[in-house]
Amino acid sequence: MEKNINFSQSGVNTLELFLTNSETEPFFTKAYSELQQKVAIAGFRKGKVPVAMLKKLYGKSIEAEVNVDIVNDYFPKIAEDNNLSLISNPILKDVQHQDDGAKYIIEFQTVPEFQINNYQDLTIYEPVHITTSEEIEQELDQIALEYAEYEDDDSVDSLDYVVNVGVEPIKEDAEADHHHDEHHHNHDHQSIYLRDKQFFADFRNAFLNKKVGDVFNFKSAEKPDEPELKINIESVQRVTPPALDDELAKKYSNEKLDTIEDLRKDIEFRIQDYWDNKSRQEIENQLMDIITKQNSHIVVPEPLIENALDILVENLKKQYNIKKEDTRLDATLRTTYRKTAENYARWDMIRNEIIKKEAIEIEDYDIDDFIEKNKESLPDVSVEQLHELIQGNNQIKENLKNKKLFDLLIGFSTTNDISFEDYYKQREVEAAESYSPKIKTEEYDPLNSDEDVDEIEDSEVSSESLDKEDE
Repeated sequence: MEKNINFSQSGVNTLELFLTNSETEPFFTKAYSELQQKVAIAGFRKGKVPVAMLKKLYGKSIEAEVNVDIVNDYFPKIAEDNNLSLISNPILKDVQHQDDGAKYIIEFQTVPEFQINNYQDLTIYEPVHITTSEEIEQELDQIALEYAEYEDDDSVDSLDYVVNVGVEPIKEDAEADHHHDEHHHNHDHQSIYLRDKQFFADFRNAFLNKKVGDVFNFKSAEKPDEPELKINIESVQRVTPPALDDELAKKYSNEKLDTIEDLRKDIEFRIQDYWDNKSRQEIENQLMDIITKQNSHIVVPEPLIENALDILVENLKKQYNIKKEDTRLDATLRTTYRKTAENYARWDMIRNEIIKKEAIEIEDYDIDDFIEKNKESLPDVSVEQLHELIQGNNQIKENLKNKKLFDLLIGFSTTNDISFEDYYKQREVEAAESYSPKIKTEEYDPLNSDEDVDEIEDSEVSSESLDKEDE
């Protein structure tokens, strides 16, 4: 075997692979042997058709298939030996026969060479939120509701009730239905806890001093554009939560916490952890936005855009409960979200290049830290087993590498504290001023865009590569 790889700056490269007749002959022998067992020709017993006749009848198609099989056998090994990171399936472009063998011309695509603009010395916002006592008490109230007693009653004399009602919009035109308050869900029957603040205060207060069987009309002063409702109270239940005391703390924590103050501290920690993680996510989003926009000159290969579109469309269909096999909206979604997909793919290219440039690798201490933070969720698995599990899981290792990347980028950056409320206002202004969609990792995770090397296709049989398989 002899090979010659010609790389190009565009990322569309060529492999010239020369194989001797002795190297290719076993592939042809196997192909004709298998064909012999399948073909039935008058005058010959099954399996006894002469190979010469098979070559005369099926030679061209067998040769095309065998050439693909040959390259499928050799190319993955060559790709591994030369550390080739493919972004699409390779294509067999030509086979040049010679007396002593054959030269196979194979086209394969890798990420093109590119230069990254500055990703250091950036200025970003750091949204900050300090857990309030009100948040802690609200969470305690929710916990108490899990252990509340419910008693049927005839009337409502406080907000400590669940009311079961029938709701009917008085305005029945389609436009009114379309803009109906999402808190009413457009359902005929609802159960409403009157202390649940997802419902407007005037709506909840409308049930005070009402009794079972009452029918009344309600028009929201807080939401005047909503239709007037006809409400029928079908049943009510008084809600009696337990006292916020040490007994509740022990019951809720399965005896892990002794006092209600311990529970308050635990709640404070969990709420603050939520806000800190949210802040970290927003910081990462900003960094992706800024770096991607500063590197808009980078040309993204079409296969990467298509791969990102595949994932985006799949996620959108899941979000809106559209069956995967229902493809009626696929073309529209792919057109609408093409620029978004291009930005996601561009970030993935940038991310991998920075990781390479900064020599970011996963060390033992990274794995140890990950295990320390997650071992409580896997109490029956030993630390040694977790180490083995992580070492064999590329996705976990890529996630750890991604965290190290953002740790590095944050370390390079200047952060300005800002409240979450002001932060979201600022982001809305920036989004309105920009023609580029914002990058959000919740919608697309570049770490999931890796693909395996699938089998090669003969360009004479198909001019396109095989469809990629998403991980």
